[in-house]
Amino acid sequence: MENFDELRALARRKRDAARKRVQAEYEITLRQIARLERSLGFDQVPGHRKMRQTIDTVIPVGRDFTADEVHAALETADPKRAWAKGTVDKYLLKLRKNGIIQRVRIGTAGKSAIYRRAEHPTRLPERRTLMQTVDDVLTGPMTLKEIVVAVLAAGFVTIRTPTDLGHQLTYKLRNGPFRFDGDRWEKN
Repeated sequence: MENFDELRALARRKRDAARKRVQAEYEITLRQIARLERSLGFDQVPGHRKMRQTIDTVIPVGRDFTADEVHAALETADPKRAWAKGTVDKYLLKLRKNGIIQRVRIGTAGKSAIYRRAEHPTRLPERRTLMQTVDDVLTGPMTLKEIVVAVLAAGFVTIRTPTDLGHQLTYKLRNGPFRFDGDRWEKN
């Protein structure tokens, strides 16, 4: 019995060594082919476009768009190709950092971020801090729930739930120029 186990182990080692040799030869051959293609001027397969070239062509001009719309346009433009959502999102982030596109609206829970090409610049709304918004909406004594509703109605963008925003507001109101009287907050 032991002899058969030894024979099996020896066969596995031989098989694994042969696989490693073939894999190494295959990788060397692929590198040589790539080197030859580059020397002949074939950086890519004829008819095949690079990912960034395809994304650049499907980004709409003169109107707002979301990353999901770009992804759907890519699927339509080249349905045979696999378009990884993460890769597309990273390229859009790179375009935004390079100033080629602008983010018009930040993505929040349930709402995608909205982008626009920089060739058609728009005046983006000034981002206000939470306390600047509270200072604007707190005109008289208000409960915490009323403050949360007023802050969100004023257009403050957050990824927090209203409950979490209320917790954050309580902390900031206690440490700011506000006073708590009964169940209502007001400015000092």
